[in-house]
Amino acid sequence: MPIQRDAYFKIFQNYLEYIYVQVVVYFSNYTYEITSEKPLGASKIVIIFVTITDQIGHSLMYLDF
Repeated sequence: MPIQRDAYFKIFQNYLEYIYVQVVVYFSNYTYEITSEKPLGASKIVIIFVTITDQIGHSLMYLDF
């Protein structure tokens, strides 16, 4: 049902935003490299890669959305 689907995607979007903010706050003194979106074939889905590095250049975490 479209109403349920729309409600689900809104809640899921809020969840992703919350998790992302938590990571950004936790790693606030680090460097972020965010790529532009990459299409996933013919799908309407895109992937965004995020790399978090420390002050001396070590990659600490990779976040893919």
